[in-house]
Amino acid sequence: MWVNFRCKFLAEVGQFCAPINTLDRKELGVRVQRAHRPMRVGRSGAVATNHPVATQAGLDVLRAGGNAFDAAVAVSLCLGVAEPHMSGLGADGFYHCYRADESKGVVYNGFGFAPPRTVKASMSRLPMRGPESVSVPGAIGALGVMHSEQGSLLWAELVAPAIAAAIDGFGVTHVYQRFAAKYADEIKSFAGAAKVFLRDGHAPPIGDFLVQDGLGASLEVLAREGAEGFYRGALAEVVAADCSKAGVPIALDDLASFRPSSRSQSASAIEDSRSDKHRRTPPASFCFKLSSSWRLICRESRLSCPPTWRIC
Repeated sequence: MWVNFRCKFLAEVGQFCAPINTLDRKELGVRVQRAHRPMRVGRSGAVATNHPVATQAGLDVLRAGGNAFDAAVAVSLCLGVAEPHMSGLGADGFYHCYRADESKGVVYNGFGFAPPRTVKASMSRLPMRGPESVSVPGAIGALGVMHSEQGSLLWAELVAPAIAAAIDGFGVTHVYQRFAAKYADEIKSFAGAAKVFLRDGHAPPIGDFLVQDGLGASLEVLAREGAEGFYRGALAEVVAADCSKAGVPIALDDLASFRPSSRSQSASAIEDSRSDKHRRTPPASFCFKLSSSWRLICRESRLSCPPTWRIC
């Protein structure tokens, strides 16, 4: 289900807590439209991602005997290839995991920091665009810790699908084409990016294959060195050198100083009518802001939480 943009917050609450059609639509101003998609039914596991290449990678890992944590690593790395406008090796990431056999949840925090060279006394805020807007990447570090603590397959096996997607290429979708068309002028200002992501300065046609040889080479190094190499290995040296050329103030010592963390899931939860508790990640993540915002809405507008679920 989905609602219009002004009610997107409520739609997200509905997805995590209860069917959106159980809310008082008149009171909350929600317009509901149903998505007519066939139900997916399985026995051993499920994978849902934003791109079929990543979904296939996750399924292949599960079929090869890997667990959900292994699949999450493969999916994340593949999305960094097939969704370059949304994620990548230079991204941050939060990985909220739950082990049913231990009744235990944990969040792996890959939230990077602004390099000290970026922060100046005269700044009122950090820039949103340009070289100085880049923070130290944290996603790979968090994936590495999650894999070392929870994974079962070899790291290199989990990086392999992303390598194949980068070197062999993936088909341009409607979503990617819209992104490339919207930001073509900005992409063209970077010759290297334009060569990979555009065709003669324009969005590539649907069905064309996007090949990223340079990314594939970096992923091959990542497969050999592990996540540690991204921060304190040969890949770190390549990243730091390229950042220097591009004017990004991330140096080798910034990468080396990064340490991902793991934390328990938040004590606060959203409980539905079946008494199922939906835990959220700690502060700095969207889910924390989501539930906190909902509390404010209920309080300021004097609404009572819908009877099918509550925030506890």
